[in-house]
Amino acid sequence: MVDLPDYLNVVYLFSGLGEKDRREFQRLGHVVQYAAGHKVLTKGNPDLPSLHIIIEGRVDVINRGKTISRLGSGECFGELALIDGLPRSADVVTSQPTQCFLLPGFEFHRYLDKHPELAINMMKSLARRLRDCSDRAEL
Repeated sequence: MVDLPDYLNVVYLFSGLGEKDRREFQRLGHVVQYAAGHKVLTKGNPDLPSLHIIIEGRVDVINRGKTISRLGSGECFGELALIDGLPRSADVVTSQPTQCFLLPGFEFHRYLDKHPELAINMMKSLARRLRDCSDRAEL
């Protein structure tokens, strides 16, 4: 099992946080295991927002039957619903056995109140993904 606080240090969203802050973050969520082919999120589902951080494995982000992104270790998904509170914008399906750290949205917001620097990292991460999607759309 990976030491989550040390692992979070390499996750872009949490870069710059000290070990004490990462340990605090770890206490707010839990680790989940998914088999290959498991649908983690369903487009349009108004379920409770949550942030997933991939520890091991890979997921495909699918919209209208087309894979729009592939995410792996150190990457996050589910953050759009955390920001706008709207239903899921895409399906997320594991392409291999995957282990994630799952953080409920209400815990994320409480943590963000104490660590607003995460909002800047989140905006940068979302901007990078938007640019990647724009680049693929031009092909």
